[in-house]
Amino acid sequence: MPSDVVRIRSVVNADTPVDRRHGLQLVMHADLRRNKLSVLSVMGSARIGYRQGARIAWQLPKGEVVIRLDRLDNARCNPGLLPA
Repeated sequence: MPSDVVRIRSVVNADTPVDRRHGLQLVMHADLRRNKLSVLSVMGSARIGYRQGARIAWQLPKGEVVIRLDRLDNARCNPGLLPA
């Protein structure tokens, strides 16, 4: 898989109209106090497969929101680090 694609354990900086989240890691179980977002959540699963720099448009009840994936770090995505 290309090194600039979001996957489980990726750490992403995202820029939204509401706020900017630095170092948000995609994991199985969320812990937002530790910047861990579940891939099972809507926000988490929607990021999988996008590349660094991508703009993702989501249609929300109040209108469309665009999120930009500014920076992506896949250093923690080594398959050898994943639990068996």
